[in-house]
Amino acid sequence: PSLYGALRHVDEVRAGVNGLGRRVDEVSQLVDKCEGSSAFVQDELSNGFRKVSGPGITITLVNPLAANTDQSNDGLSGDSSDDIKVITDTDLQMLLSLLWQAGAEAVSINGYRIGVQTSVRVAGGVILVGVHQVESPYSIKAIGPSDELASAMGSEHLPDLYKSFNDSGIHPQISKSKSITLEAADSVDVSNAEVRR
Repeated sequence: PSLYGALRHVDEVRAGVNGLGRRVDEVSQLVDKCEGSSAFVQDELSNGFRKVSGPGITITLVNPLAANTDQSNDGLSGDSSDDIKVITDTDLQMLLSLLWQAGAEAVSINGYRIGVQTSVRVAGGVILVGVHQVESPYSIKAIGPSDELASAMGSEHLPDLYKSFNDSGIHPQISKSKSITLEAADSVDVSNAEVRR
């Protein structure tokens, strides 16, 4: 190959690189616009993928003192010889459901944000929020209209639930806050799933 041909090839490669650079800039600007769009932000907030702050309530639940001294209890209700009721994953799931119904916009349990991929379940005798172990005392924080949330989650609105808890020695406490901050939920990187059209 001649020197002229090599230089022409270098110029073609340079032009191609410059064109790709411009395309990267264009795509980057589009991504910035999408990430800043209100729909994108709303989706991230709804899915729990952004740190949020706002007014809300904190519900605190503590296992009965007797459950803490009973070595035979593995954390599930009805498993000890004395049949001591403790807070279960089902109790926490029910409270989460009630909070969502009451207008909560973001919720966490013991500091772990509930997102679209977050489960509350029992594994090996312990309660997990996602993959994080939680234990009594349980602090459920919910962002939303604090007066409405406190009313909807109070004993006057849920007398049967509170009677069941109180009969078991569990006494939920609700406090209102002008500002609660919740960290973003854990997210999973998607590498194999694809959008189908």
